Amino acid sequence: MKRPCRILSRAVTSLLLMLPLLGLAACEEENFGEASFYENVYDAYADCRESEIRFLKGKHGISTAFAECGSNNFRNFSWSPTGIHLYFQVTHAGHVLNGEEKTIATVPTPLPVTNGAWLDGDRVLLLLPHPEAGIPGQRLGIYDHRKATMKAVDVLLEEPLMLQRGRDAQHALVTALDEQGARRAYSVEIATGAVERAFPWLEQPLESFGFEADVPDGGMVTWAAGGTAHIARPDGTQQQDFEDATRAVIHPLGRWLVLERLAAAVSNFDQAAWDEMSDEARERAVRRRDAWVERLPDWTDTESRPPSLDLVDLDSGKRYRFSEFQGDEFEWYRAKDYWLSFRLWGIEEKELNRNVALLDLTDRMRMLDREIFPKGIELVQAVPEADAPAEPAEVQPLDVPEAPAG
Repeated sequence: MKRPCRILSRAVTSLLLMLPLLGLAACEEENFGEASFYENVYDAYADCRESEIRFLKGKHGISTAFAECGSNNFRNFSWSPTGIHLYFQVTHAGHVLNGEEKTIATVPTPLPVTNGAWLDGDRVLLLLPHPEAGIPGQRLGIYDHRKATMKAVDVLLEEPLMLQRGRDAQHALVTALDEQGARRAYSVEIATGAVERAFPWLEQPLESFGFEADVPDGGMVTWAAGGTAHIARPDGTQQQDFEDATRAVIHPLGRWLVLERLAAAVSNFDQAAWDEMSDEARERAVRRRDAWVERLPDWTDTESRPPSLDLVDLDSGKRYRFSEFQGDEFEWYRAKDYWLSFRLWGIEEKELNRNVALLDLTDRMRMLDREIFPKGIELVQAVPEADAPAEPAEVQPLDVPEAPAG
């Protein structure tokens, strides 16, 4: 049977080593001369190009978990705390990839109703449909991939989503609908399945939600609603708000925050790494694209808004934007400080085959500390608007009499 994906490359499995950049190859400029309508259609829907993806990944120091052009129809991925195993879901089941042994094991359960969440290096939390027809609720299971064992208890939740480890290994957090149909956060006791409302001060219906227990001084809650992301302490104090964001993920050490957002629309056709083109080539490409788009049916989607990632320094309040790669489903790679992982949408605004991306951000953060902007990171906001100094009042000259001559 054909594997759904290829396992991690040797560079990624050397988890404690810096990932070297691939050597940059010479790239010939594409000829954007006159072409027929059918040739344009062919170009717009061209097959995935492995060499192009490898070039772009190497250029930006990105590694990926799966084959560049495989059938990467995965979702709900999560790295284990050790960084060796990757849990992900494909079609009908969950899987655990072992980066050291280069194997993929299928979790022997039905497809969970939401994402999986690691309790520790061996055990994954799963919310499964109840095996008995007609019985409401779900089964909260703990799958030990090393022992290949499963323990489960009944839980009763309405449309649960966003499963995650709670304040300790005895509790899970999840969102579900309340009696009024609003999405709330709930804490589940793993041993018994007992459910209670978590963070009752959190009254906004949740569009995304997270909790990082390891943030110093008690942990940090993150959530988003109505296009604004928020962070606060578990008691609701020290709240901060971030506009133009659909999700927030805080680093366990508490200084850095990543925001997910939707970027400006880009064309679905003739996407290219624009900084590799001359001004003349870019103009020709845009003209050819616009002329073709005008001939398409009205129902054709001609633009997409790529998922984008921002980086916030909570110490300084500065907000930065990753401009050279796009993605979502972000998580911090806990095995190494300041490594990050996300579902890759594209590089340089060129949509690519979906993949799990892994990137070392350590050197770039050191540069930001020295107020040096690494390639691919742009300053979006220097100081939060609420904390920005007010405009100085107009100063009137003092009416001071001239000193007497003499």
